[in-house]
Amino acid sequence: MNKWCINYLILMPLLMPVTGRAGMHLYGTLIEPPNCTVNNGQPINVNFGNVGVSRINGINFEQDVPYTLTCSAVANGLDLNLRFAGQIAPFDGALLGTDVTGLGIKLKVNGADFNLNNAVVIDPNNPPQLKAVPVKDSSAVLSASPFSATGTLIAEYQ
Repeated sequence: MNKWCINYLILMPLLMPVTGRAGMHLYGTLIEPPNCTVNNGQPINVNFGNVGVSRINGINFEQDVPYTLTCSAVANGLDLNLRFAGQIAPFDGALLGTDVTGLGIKLKVNGADFNLNNAVVIDPNNPPQLKAVPVKDSSAVLSASPFSATGTLIAEYQ
């Protein structure tokens, strides 16, 4: 045999693609997180009372948001998120809009700002304290009138 043929026969196995196969078995368990109920499914009412238009500054007239949170169980490995959903105030996307132009509601969770439509992770065994406070658009001129706002407090496991 010539030298080229011998080299070809020796190198041929090294040049051929090597394939390997292994079976795969993928599995898991589907679970449903526990159900949580906010305020026993009842509306949460916050009454600011009489609010002086010249005294609205995002601090005055702060009120507790009275609510309860009941979860059927604690879901290990999952975070419980609390989110307040609603219509944003046109002058500040973190605030809940009201039916009065230039007036919004700031929400707080344990003293920190609770931006509208953003979730915070909470401990279901120790629900946070929620507060609400009226905030005025700095360019608005408010006049005496009733006001209201609506939103939804949502607790969900992620």
